[in-house]
Order: sequence, then structure tokens, then C-alpha cells
Amino acid sequence: MKKNNALLLLQFPVIFDTSEAIQVLRGFGDPNSKLRDLVRGGYIVRIKRGLYAVAPRFRRGIFPVEVLANRVYWPSYVSLEWALAFHNLIPETPRQITSVAMRNSPSSRMKRFHTSEGIFTYKYIPAGAYSRGVGSYEAPFGDGVTLFAMGFPEKALADKVFFEKGLSPVISEMREYLMDNLRIEETALSELDHILMEEIADGYRSRKIEALARALKGR
Repeated sequence: MKKNNALLLLQFPVIFDTSEAIQVLRGFGDPNSKLRDLVRGGYIVRIKRGLYAVAPRFRRGIFPVEVLANRVYWPSYVSLEWALAFHNLIPETPRQITSVAMRNSPSSRMKRFHTSEGIFTYKYIPAGAYSRGVGSYEAPFGDGVTLFAMGFPEKALADKVFFEKGLSPVISEMREYLMDNLRIEETALSELDHILMEEIADGYRSRKIEALARALKGR
């Protein structure tokens, strides 16, 4: 039985939801019961309600945490410190993956999911600012590849500035924050697209993001 279960896992994607699991297990009399058995047996791990992953010891290939971040809460895109480190803008490697979602009501609050794969945090930005500066990135996924949504370097930086409380919109102080607090190298700042940053800034309606765009343009 254990060998059969291990072979069965070859039919699953690395990350999957309940409907995908039922499709794989449709040959069983009670697919939901079989899914529960696989979870109890340690073949599959439950990430959250309705979302699962093949257990680490049975996984094939790489398990990209960015892809999982998109699946834990969607629509969202990876951003903030995690994306800044991914783009080699900041020297630190974050311990938690951070994402951004669209604010759909004034009462939207930060969400945090504690899972077997780590902690996933989601912060909200205005709907008008959500889509600008977000791209699709390719990642190894099981035996193949898949795409995940993440902010461009400019977008990740705009999100970081947007959520930084007490940050002054004065350009000189913004540059000091970028280079002294975030420790972004001058050469890295010079490579950012200030025109894209200006387009991104239009959606936030934030003096801080406007100052960020002007700081990059005036470098």
C-alpha cells in the first residue's frame, strides 16, 4: 500500500487544490476519503483549507516558495523585502515571504498564514496601484516549469516605501532612506527605470511614492 501511494503521488502536481486532487483520485470510490488518508499517512501536507502539497520526502525537483505564495492567497504578487532580495537590491535574505494584494474594501487588513512551508504575509494596496509594475517570472516546478507573479524591482521598492511609516516625502531624505536604511547601492538605483516608477506612482496617490520617483529621476 505504501508503495502504491508513493506511485500515486507521481500523478499530482507539487501544489494542488481539492478539485485537482479529486481529479487525480477519481478512480477511487470516495476520492475525498482517499485524500484524507494520504494526508494522515504523511504523503500529502495540508497547506490551508483546500490547498495541498506533496510531502517533502516525495517531491520531485524544486519547490518554489514564490509559487506557493501566489496560491495561498490569490490574487497577489510577491513583493516587498522578498522581491527586493530576489532582485539583488538589498543585501539581507528575508526569513518570511511577503506579498501584496488588492484592497477591496476600506476594512482590508494584513493577512498572515502560518503553514507547514513557512509564514506567508499579505499586505494591501489601493486597487488603482495593484497591476502596474507586476510581471510573470519563470520557476522550476516539479519536473517542469511554471510562472509566478512578482513585482518588478521598481514595484517592490514602491511597495516598501508605501508601507514605511513616518518616511518623509522630501527627496533628499528619500535618497538617504534608500541608501542608508535599505542599503541599496548607488549603481543599483541608477539601473532602475524612473519612467516606470513614475507610472507606478500614479496609482498610489502617495507623496512618498512621488518623492521616490523624483529621487530616481534626479539621481
